[in-house]
Amino acid sequence: MNIFVQVFHSLIYEPLLGFLVFIYNVLPYKDFGLAVIILTVVVRLILLPSSIHSLKSQKAITALQPEVEKIQNKYKQDKERQAKEVFGLYQKHKVNPLGSILSLVIQIPVLLGIYKVFLNGFQNFNYFFLGVIDLSKPNIYLALIVAISQFFQSKTMFSAKDSAMGGKNQEFQKIFQKQMIYFLPLFTFFILLKIPSVIALYFLVSNIFTIFQQYFILKDENKYESKTN
Repeated sequence: MNIFVQVFHSLIYEPLLGFLVFIYNVLPYKDFGLAVIILTVVVRLILLPSSIHSLKSQKAITALQPEVEKIQNKYKQDKERQAKEVFGLYQKHKVNPLGSILSLVIQIPVLLGIYKVFLNGFQNFNYFFLGVIDLSKPNIYLALIVAISQFFQSKTMFSAKDSAMGGKNQEFQKIFQKQMIYFLPLFTFFILLKIPSVIALYFLVSNIFTIFQQYFILKDENKYESKTN
């Protein structure tokens, strides 16, 4: 376990902390919040190929769900044939069902590294944002803004999934998604009320980045589908 901790510190935590210190030091106006915003955007740009792949995989799997349900109903008594047919369906449409999971696995260590940097790096900075917000302490207003951005992000994502859904589970999926659209922002809000608001700033920038990412990717995908249909 110590080896993994050392690798995490050497390859993720220390480079992220060093980069944050570098950004902070080169800014003409020493603003920790601005340094955090720049770091967040750079990290999201680095992870962009992985995020795009994950989003496209999720969209493709959702679009194929009605076909998957047909196969499952057709081969209810033959699980081996069912799995073979579903695999063939994914292969035919060049979809990797593990694509979104692998992307998440790649991103988790980086996100943990950023979280650790923000929690442990305050001694190196004047941690005020715009000279007003103390990012080392919780901030209810920033938490509320993050919750609102989380709501729009979830709504954008689930709306895109909803437009592609079909089959018997459609109503259940709609109910579940509607609950998540409201639950995730509330959960995020209450969590952010208890931790340094620098985490809220990171999530705010990340959410805004994701909203634009989802909009442009799904927009391009829908244009492509309308041309091919």
